[in-house]
Amino acid sequence: MRLFLPFVMLLLALPLSSQAKPKRYKMDYYRVCLESVEVANAPEGVIGNPGNEQGFTTPVYRDSVIRIVFTFEPTHVDFFLSNESDSNFRIIWDDAVFVDGISNTGEGVFHRGVRLLDRHDAQVPSVVVKGTGISESIAVKSRVFYSYDLRRWVFKNLLRDADKLTRIEISLPIETAAGRRDYLFVFSVRWENRKVKAEFEGGRWFYVSEK
Repeated sequence: MRLFLPFVMLLLALPLSSQAKPKRYKMDYYRVCLESVEVANAPEGVIGNPGNEQGFTTPVYRDSVIRIVFTFEPTHVDFFLSNESDSNFRIIWDDAVFVDGISNTGEGVFHRGVRLLDRHDAQVPSVVVKGTGISESIAVKSRVFYSYDLRRWVFKNLLRDADKLTRIEISLPIETAAGRRDYLFVFSVRWENRKVKAEFEGGRWFYVSEK
């Protein structure tokens, strides 16, 4: 009995240990490029689509108010937003929208730090102080589910369906001292018919460099 009990405890610990480690897999790669930005009462901005150190495209936009760099992952969108203006501004998360180019349906999003159980509740706006930036991530509220097999929350893929997905839009409202600006970022999506390494961690998938 003394030997049996430690053995049982070891078996119970194994699933938890394996889930704690990131899982590697090969996933379809979708190259996402920023094509246009629509915003009322704002100076003309500059669009770019450079590659990062891992070889993945990182769409960039900059005007006199913001500079934003996007990183599209299979299940979510990361971005770094800098305040280029002379005053603080706020990100209005409750009015932010993700538009799927396949269904052409706008869906609500939630940002980093929001508990998954609370993702449908009101979100407090994030303040970005002038001269600083904020690292953020958005996911679609309706594309998260609890997997009883994995015993964890799992995010559904936003980048999917091979060559059917050709367009994505993200609406990101910014409230400035001069008034509100609703930035609409329009992206093209191209399935490259190749697979790259991806890592599963925290219920999400991340592309991993092959270099």
